[in-house]
Amino acid sequence: MVKAVERTMRIGNIRLVYKSGGKSGEWRVENGEERVENGEWRGENGEGRMERRE
Repeated sequence: MVKAVERTMRIGNIRLVYKSGGKSGEWRVENGEERVENGEWRGENGEGRMERRE
C-alpha cells in the first residue's frame, strides 16, 4: 500500500483522491498534487487538504 508513504503518487492515470480512517485520519485532494508543510496541498490544477485525527 503506497498510500501510507506517498498519498499523491500515481500509477498511470490512477491516483488516490480520498481516504478516511487510519493514523492520519481523513485525507482528500481536489486536483492538487504537491504537499506543503502546513498540511495544505497545492498543485497545478488546484488545492486539497489533509485533516489529522487526534
